[in-house]
Amino acid sequence: MPGRKYRFPHLRTVWVKARSGARVLYAYYRHVPAGQKELRIGITVDDVEVFPQSIDSVEFARAYVETEKRAEDLWKEVEGRGDGELVVRERKGSIAALITEYKASADWLTKSANTHRSYKPHLDWMRENWGEYDAARLKRRNILVRRDQLLDTPRTADLFVQVVSKLMSFAINRDYRLDNPALKIDKVNKANPYEAWTDEEIALFRKTAPPHVRILFLTLLYTGQRESDVVRMSRATLQLGYVEINQQKTGKPTKVKLHEGLKRELKRHKVESVEHLLVNSRGQPWTADGARTALYDVREAAGLLHVVPHGLRKNALVYLFEAGATTVQAASVTNQSLQMVEHYWNRWRQAKLAEQAISLWEENERRTKKAARGDKNAGRR
Repeated sequence: MPGRKYRFPHLRTVWVKARSGARVLYAYYRHVPAGQKELRIGITVDDVEVFPQSIDSVEFARAYVETEKRAEDLWKEVEGRGDGELVVRERKGSIAALITEYKASADWLTKSANTHRSYKPHLDWMRENWGEYDAARLKRRNILVRRDQLLDTPRTADLFVQVVSKLMSFAINRDYRLDNPALKIDKVNKANPYEAWTDEEIALFRKTAPPHVRILFLTLLYTGQRESDVVRMSRATLQLGYVEINQQKTGKPTKVKLHEGLKRELKRHKVESVEHLLVNSRGQPWTADGARTALYDVREAAGLLHVVPHGLRKNALVYLFEAGATTVQAASVTNQSLQMVEHYWNRWRQAKLAEQAISLWEENERRTKKAARGDKNAGRR
């Protein structure tokens, strides 16, 4: 079916059967202040308003624009005064109203506390600076201007775009607008901060870290989980040979067999707690922030500023791939999406194939040189 020639984001249409038996089209503009009736869109011919025969016409498009202007005048009237200051109400269809609705929805309430903390500054900024504007009129250039103001902190700039994209996806589902202007905006931070650690880097961290941080580090490595998840692991299932957790970020239940290397380390590292798998230097359960701070302190002391603890999840995948695990098996350990694990597998496979190819090249050069020396020696005889 061919698409419509014109698009009207706030349009509601109703076909009604008139007394004459003919079907009549009623068209309404929905984006009006709370308590106001929707505005009927009519086409004027020779100073007489007539019912539109179709919404896919130049005449109707003109009538829609005129009705939209009438609605804008209504919105200007919803301003009130309080304590001597001008107060703009959170009007329906505005970005402020969209954010309020988003924060009351399952889309927001099912996200983790960490996600709330990282999203909140950007949502607050949008409410303060864009709140009175129509969500339907947010443009790509508005997003890019704000992103470029954050270029000194590339990851923050990229996160801002991500938050806007989430909000606009929500806006589409709630009929605020028809498209997402934040889609496919290039990332500012081109570097991948989550590269796997080398064996030498892991050995250096283990050597530098005090016992309570070393066991935390190795639990990350051998389970492939996030910091926020390993700090909540219980000792209850240790005797059964596995650890179990509901991932904080995704809510996915995750059950992982204890690697023999982790078993040995846990036996060496005596913990007084009968409940928590990991504790800090005071014998208290780690908090996610406390664990992250301790890991980064050791990383800095060891001079390993180019890698981060989260990269150990990729290490777990790499070791699984090298052991012959399939992507489905590896994904069951880290509980990441199969698409993400396949992405890592493709990168790992490319690197391994390239390594093998270069080795073949080098071996061929050695054989060629050896054969050339043999021919040269044979000529001297």
